[in-house]
Amino acid sequence: MSQSWLRRFCALLLTKVLPLAIESLKKAKDYANTNDHEMKKKSLQIATKLLEQTSDSLSIEIITDSVNIMLQLDYYVGAIQFLLNVATKSEQGKLALQYDSDSFNPLAAADPKKKAYDRRISLYGLIFQILSDIDEKAILSIRHASENGNLTVDKNHPAVFVGPEGQIITQYSQLRDQSYQTCLNFKDKVFHYEFYKWFISNGIGQKLLEIDTPYILDFLKDFSTKDFEIAKLLWLYYSRRENYYEAAKSLLSLSLSSFDIDLANRIQFLSRANGFCNCIPPSNIKQDVVQLSSQIIDLMSVANLQDELLLSILQDIRVGELAKEVAVEQLNGSILTISDLFNDFIDPLGYYELALIAFKVSDHRNSEDILTNWESLLNKWYVQYKAKNSNGSSSEPFYAEFSHKFILIGSRLSDSDVLFPVIELFQLLVKYCYSKEFSTDGVNHL
Repeated sequence: MSQSWLRRFCALLLTKVLPLAIESLKKAKDYANTNDHEMKKKSLQIATKLLEQTSDSLSIEIITDSVNIMLQLDYYVGAIQFLLNVATKSEQGKLALQYDSDSFNPLAAADPKKKAYDRRISLYGLIFQILSDIDEKAILSIRHASENGNLTVDKNHPAVFVGPEGQIITQYSQLRDQSYQTCLNFKDKVFHYEFYKWFISNGIGQKLLEIDTPYILDFLKDFSTKDFEIAKLLWLYYSRRENYYEAAKSLLSLSLSSFDIDLANRIQFLSRANGFCNCIPPSNIKQDVVQLSSQIIDLMSVANLQDELLLSILQDIRVGELAKEVAVEQLNGSILTISDLFNDFIDPLGYYELALIAFKVSDHRNSEDILTNWESLLNKWYVQYKAKNSNGSSSEPFYAEFSHKFILIGSRLSDSDVLFPVIELFQLLVKYCYSKEFSTDGVNHL
């Protein structure tokens, strides 16, 4: 009963008010033709107030036509404010707030809250069209002023002057700035979220880093898990405001995310995050920064090992092309656990150098495993040397080639007595160099 009465009342109001609003718009056009700017503005203000009174009954078509008249009269800021008011302050605007697009049931397409929400988004779309229009006019007016080379004031070329920083300012560039400021000053979360999405969809997401509103940070945080570009904007937003701790946390999350990011970029994110942790933090979060830095360094060690493993597989002549493609697919993306790297790749493929590095990264201290890998590594080097010697591709004696490889791996492990047990390694070297099974080249160079 009440809804039926409300519909009749709105229809009656529309028939009474809409003609008055249209009449005011016509008057505004007449005043514009006679250059009576004050009366033109007053008529436009009256028209928008009348239209707002019956906004719930206005179709999108009527609203669009009314806005187009306003734009013809350069009433950009007023048109934007009118659309914002209609979208949020009307009964339909309030109903739209009750709709949650993330939990929308497609079977409830006739839901009045859904219809109200769609209408609200359509009105926001009109605002963004206005911004695009004024952007284009501002650019053209500045270009014309620059090419013209002088300041003019006439009907066809509105006032042009030079700003305090040497920039050319025109009527349309001022209208553009005022239009954007009107949007940024508007206090409505739904609008701001759509506004920021519009920036990103137009390829100007970087401009969000310059925005300082109560909504921008929440927007970046809310969508950073859903959109890769927004995730990158989040850490940049923090770093520009010298919040390096949060920037490092964002980069860590990005490196661990399910986004389609190759391993090199994940390592780069971790490296940058570690750099932020090295900045001097506020005293109240020093301990948090230390813990975060430790977590980042540990993950970097695993990621670097994964990168080295991938390169080893790609250079391994034993591995077929199809297997290499599979390895790239598995390794050139998300950072795997040290256990997966060791059990699925390093150990089965006999990469003993990487096995020792994996022991270091994982703090594995089993002496038997370590010595077994060292012995397997020495044997692998000698087998490789013999293979090269048999086809004449190696002219160096075994000890020279052996020394070079030993120094390379030793330099990475020598800071650990467990992974680089000097006495046991010396015994292994003696065994290899004096055994009849191996070359005597190394005897005089041990």
